[in-house]
Amino acid sequence: MLGDTAVLVITNSYWAEIYALKSLNKESLFRLHLRYPTRVFSFDENTFILITNDGSIRFITQKINKNNIKFNQTLNKQLNIKCSKLFSTILTIDSKISLIILDDNQNSLVICTINDIIYIDINLSQYSSTNLLNITSDKFQENILFYFENKSLLLCQIRLSNKNSYHLIPYNKVDMYCLTNNCLATVINGENQLNLYQINLDISNQTIQLENECEQLCLNQSGDYVFALVKFRILCMYRVKDCRKLGRLFIYDHVTTMIANKDFIILAMNDRRLLTLIIADPHDTTLQSKIKALPSRY
Repeated sequence: MLGDTAVLVITNSYWAEIYALKSLNKESLFRLHLRYPTRVFSFDENTFILITNDGSIRFITQKINKNNIKFNQTLNKQLNIKCSKLFSTILTIDSKISLIILDDNQNSLVICTINDIIYIDINLSQYSSTNLLNITSDKFQENILFYFENKSLLLCQIRLSNKNSYHLIPYNKVDMYCLTNNCLATVINGENQLNLYQINLDISNQTIQLENECEQLCLNQSGDYVFALVKFRILCMYRVKDCRKLGRLFIYDHVTTMIANKDFIILAMNDRRLLTLIIADPHDTTLQSKIKALPSRY
């Protein structure tokens, strides 16, 4: 999605179709046949970036003239790596939004900006000989997480200002993880253990002992609070800076997904309802005004 203006959909026949959010029932604003499996990201306020598994990069940019919205393809480049697995993510490097692509052999990173494409040699095999399962990042930081089949977790910090260098930090094998605003949370279910790491700060990891096996993990947008949904449907909230438990709530049904912004956590429930909870920290001096500003449920 681009803000509140448009959404791009990839169909099962590999068409990219863009619709205005205010008129989803009308014809698409833009269509492009890609012919290959594709991943799409919102690059900035006006641009979608698409990568197909044949290594093609495309920018689709919107132009707004009064109330008229138009989209055009503004860039089409071919990478010189194989990326059939589409391991890619978005992050900010040197204050620029960048698309990061890892080649299929896991020995080259490509950094793609609006004006440049940079190739960096990288060696992940020294940390794990198993297949890579996932690549994720915090869009507004310079950190990438690689998660492998043997549950190894590897953090990569990109430093273009230092001769296009990078720094790799391995972590213990984990069952789940979450990265937000330079805070990394990991869970080891065999030990019912939640670990918190403040990346870029000289602080050793903190450990929280969970009461049961963790089923879902979530940090809020600012990285100040971590939420662990443990068996059986108990949602626990902890403050990151001191690991204090601030809340414990029984959830009435199975939770399929949960996500948190600065002030709220939203749970997608098995019955297709959305459960929204305010983040209530007794040390937050603005808490009462936030509660008063909530709309009435009646």
